[in-house]
Amino acid sequence: MRNYAIDALNKNSALIIFRDSKNGFSSYPSITTSNSLIYEINNEEGAISDKVDPFSCFSDSETNSYLIDMFDSYSEIDKSKRMSYQNYIALIRSLLKKRGKSMRLNELINMSFEEVERLNSIVQMPESERNRNERFLNSFLPDVRELEAYFIYFSANMTGEILSGTKTMEKIFQSKDIIEINLDFTSKQKESEILMSVMIDNICKLNLAAANKAFVAVIANGVPNDVLIKTKFNKLIKNAHSCGVVYSVADITNLIEQSNEWIEYADSYFFFKQNSNKNKEFCSEFFGTYEKTKETRISGTSKPTIWAILNGQGSSSQQNSKSYTTEKERVYLPDVFASLPENQAIYYFKKTNEHSRLTVFK
Repeated sequence: MRNYAIDALNKNSALIIFRDSKNGFSSYPSITTSNSLIYEINNEEGAISDKVDPFSCFSDSETNSYLIDMFDSYSEIDKSKRMSYQNYIALIRSLLKKRGKSMRLNELINMSFEEVERLNSIVQMPESERNRNERFLNSFLPDVRELEAYFIYFSANMTGEILSGTKTMEKIFQSKDIIEINLDFTSKQKESEILMSVMIDNICKLNLAAANKAFVAVIANGVPNDVLIKTKFNKLIKNAHSCGVVYSVADITNLIEQSNEWIEYADSYFFFKQNSNKNKEFCSEFFGTYEKTKETRISGTSKPTIWAILNGQGSSSQQNSKSYTTEKERVYLPDVFASLPENQAIYYFKKTNEHSRLTVFK
């Protein structure tokens, strides 16, 4: 991963690292000795973190829907209320926009129901629109407290703070080479999933020209399998024309059971030591079989018949013969993957079908 990261930076790529804050691969001091190159996002409790504006790449309607998706990821929203929640957020943002203002995620808590009603009464708009808004607000009043609970949550936690910045990803990369996203999967898994999911969607929409970058390289290290799935990390894997991805997988068979995309779009693979029988068997099957010619030698003594002996012609003779059969054998037996040293891997390059053992410095 270190070599991949250094190579990406040398090619003027935007480098983004998702890492387990406890033990994941870090860019400092692994690939750079200067913290000034790193934009550090950290959702650990009490951490000092840089912030990002993740919504500028979306249209107004997309942002309204996206906010509801985020809230739903934190605590599931009743499907019957989802549309009214989204309409309420759309109304807040529309009223503020008419006043020439905008609002960050952690500022939604400042928009009380009474303040929304007040804005609706003073903002310039056709009376028909004002009356329509009033009818909606009257109908939504019984549900407003439930939605405001989400506003409170994202105004008080680290993820809401991080996602309330003023810099877009493009703006960040104009002055930084690396965005490192430290995620706490031990005590803040749900928040980490939300943050990672939002950043993945921003990577998919990254304007490389505006960021002054030639390519985007993404590293995910120490991210649990279920988080890779929930955050739809495979969207980046499929976006290979503008995004290079390196990611570590703790349980490969678990991911493959979800979708073959996790290996189908990769061009290089590093197989490290495997402990589970299921993963050892998968790795062995991945490399397939080869045909091996087996030689069988048969030797024996031929005894004369009783008539040959009576006629004085009987004597024993030695006879030898060979036979050849073709058998299929595994390129690597499962136990090979169980016995790999910690710093060794079996490397496979799909394009040329080459494979070899390598000493790897992760």
